Amino acid sequence: MGINVILDRCQRWRYNRAECSLCLKACPIEDCIQFNDDRTININNETCLTCGICTAECPANALTIDGLTGSDLWEKLRSDEKILVFACTLSKNDNDIQAGRQAYRYDLPESASLKMTTLPCLSVLDESYLASLILSGAEKIYLDLSPCEDCRIEQGRWIIQKKISSARSLLSALGHSGVILTDIPKTRTSGDKAKGINVKNISPGKGYSRRELFKNLIGSRGDNPPIINNELPDNRKILLDAITGHERASLSTLNEGEFPVHQLSINENCNQCYSCELFCPTGALKRVEDDEEVRIDFRASLCMGCYQCRELCHRDAIQYRELISLEDLITDKTETLIRKTMQNCSICGKLYISENSGDVCLKCMKKERVERDIMSILTMRGGEE
Repeated sequence: MGINVILDRCQRWRYNRAECSLCLKACPIEDCIQFNDDRTININNETCLTCGICTAECPANALTIDGLTGSDLWEKLRSDEKILVFACTLSKNDNDIQAGRQAYRYDLPESASLKMTTLPCLSVLDESYLASLILSGAEKIYLDLSPCEDCRIEQGRWIIQKKISSARSLLSALGHSGVILTDIPKTRTSGDKAKGINVKNISPGKGYSRRELFKNLIGSRGDNPPIINNELPDNRKILLDAITGHERASLSTLNEGEFPVHQLSINENCNQCYSCELFCPTGALKRVEDDEEVRIDFRASLCMGCYQCRELCHRDAIQYRELISLEDLITDKTETLIRKTMQNCSICGKLYISENSGDVCLKCMKKERVERDIMSILTMRGGEE
């Protein structure tokens, strides 16, 4: 068992113009992830480490670790303990940490009450899970990054640190005092199970051998994957629930790029083609027609920061604002980004958005132009005869 692919969530597969390759860039194994000519994803069963980095980088949750999908992983991560320690099992020195056994002792003031959890790679702990653990009651989270220095997954440390930074930015903007630390003093031991530490191993599936961890399962068009359109990933749902249930001392703003969410604006280049609505994997953007008016609505709470809307807008109408309102994110505010008045076409009678086409819709205007060109050609031929 290993990585599962839900194709109907994959932007590259859903839309021919989408060129998203975050999973490919994140994968530490060359040619492990490849895109086929039909835009489906192929994962090399023999080389995949099941580290989960690709699942953490995909904003649409198109990739999941078998047995560790969003809600399943959260149920295994959550704890009533105030101090949490996380370590990996896929580092170069992965014999240092095994289920219920560790080869060193953490020299921390809280060692007597620590709960330690091991994961294939700490990158699966994305910013939503980290922030949610703090908001749900944890006072400190320690992430042991020391094995990253010699890990075969070279980009793992950078991805982990990026997600830690995002979680810290969000917690700071929420006025929360919980901390996420990466410097953990520890002492080498004989390898016996450390006293006073509760060790829990989270791995793909249930009861798999070490060899089986390197296997994976991939969906394809022929596998009939479930139809999932514009669905908010579990990690964002969990985060929003955690924020809603937490008493907030204050609310601030986030800078663009500090957390995977955008605050959008749309300029007058927009022609209401609704491509952004089609490309958005979570339904954060929606085109609405109402009372001879058409508008684009945006919900920041649903935005996963994937950049697809701006990259795929063929008129460069979408921009990202410098500041992101936490109030909009938390209250699920719907903001109208642009609205335009519709009128009836004088030829076909259908409603349309006037863009320097007078009282005729674009379709009828093109039809008239073609008819004039045809008549001009026929007139010229008639004159020649």
